[in-house]
Amino acid sequence: MALKDVGHIRNLAKNSSCPLPLADLAFNHLLTAKNMGYGEADWGALALSSRQEAGLPLPPKPQDASVHESERSNYSNSFAARSNESA
Repeated sequence: MALKDVGHIRNLAKNSSCPLPLADLAFNHLLTAKNMGYGEADWGALALSSRQEAGLPLPPKPQDASVHESERSNYSNSFAARSNESA
């Protein structure tokens, strides 16, 4: 959804001869997230490619119904621990 939205924004900007470098950046991050398997994610997917580049854990993919609750909990605990370390 977000990828389509930012695509429309970029088309409007192009047709208006108005550069929007942040829209291009958002598009690239969202496209990377889609290629990583997070195509159904919303605007929160903007952070996924940055998390991957930084070596941080990624959340379970939305369409992956086989993910057990314990795996989701492990991700949440890992995220919380890293957040506390950086504070």
